[in-house]
Amino acid sequence: EGKLLAHQGPQAVVSTQSTGGELVEVKANFVIEHPKQLHTFRRGKLFNTFMQCYLVGIQNVLIGFRDKNGILRSLQNYTLPQIEDECKQYWNKDFYISFLNSVLSWALPLVAEGKVYHLEYLGGDEITLTEVPDPDHIPQFFKDHVLSCNS
Repeated sequence: EGKLLAHQGPQAVVSTQSTGGELVEVKANFVIEHPKQLHTFRRGKLFNTFMQCYLVGIQNVLIGFRDKNGILRSLQNYTLPQIEDECKQYWNKDFYISFLNSVLSWALPLVAEGKVYHLEYLGGDEITLTEVPDPDHIPQFFKDHVLSCNS
C-alpha cells in the first residue's frame, strides 16, 4: 500500500511511494504472448526502465501488463538486480554506464548550475544538449528524491 504520485508533462512521470517511503517506478506494457515480444520487452522496455531507475536511485519497479483493450491483466514487481539478471543476455549495465560517463563528461563543461537540460543520444556520435526553458514540469517530489540521492 502506498501513495500514487503522478504528473503529466512532456512525458508522464508516475511513481508510487510505498509505506516505507521509497519510490517505486510504475510502468505499463502489453501482455507478452510470444517469444519475440519477450525479447523486445527485455531488450527495450526493461533496459530503458533499468537505466532510468538506476540513474536516480529507484530500486523497485511495478509493471502492469494490459491487453489490447487496455485492461490490466497482471502485475509484476521487479527489483533492479532482478531486471539486470533477467536481461544479462541482452545488455550489460556496466557498458552503458561507462558510455553515459563519457557523455556526461562531455556535457559537464557545457551546462550551468541551476538550469535544466535535455540530453539526447541520436545514434552514432550525434548527441544534442538543449536547455529546458520551463523546468516547472518536473514534480517537486522527484526533485527532492534526486537531491536526497546526491547527499
